[in-house]
Amino acid sequence: MACCALHNWILQDGPGEYVYDAAAWYTTLPRSIRNHSDMDQENVAWARKRDGMAQRMWEDKVGAAPDAW
Repeated sequence: MACCALHNWILQDGPGEYVYDAAAWYTTLPRSIRNHSDMDQENVAWARKRDGMAQRMWEDKVGAAPDAW
């Protein structure tokens, strides 16, 4: 109950430095300098790392995989 009362006071009577309007909020959001190709390369690298770990776990469980796989 106290949190609701404090929330309402901040929105209605509190100082504007704590509650931004929509335009000000959007401009203060951090921007990423990463582009789509950087993220794709990172995803591929993590997928390779994941697959390598899975392969090592499988080999530890059942032994080395035959060359035909």
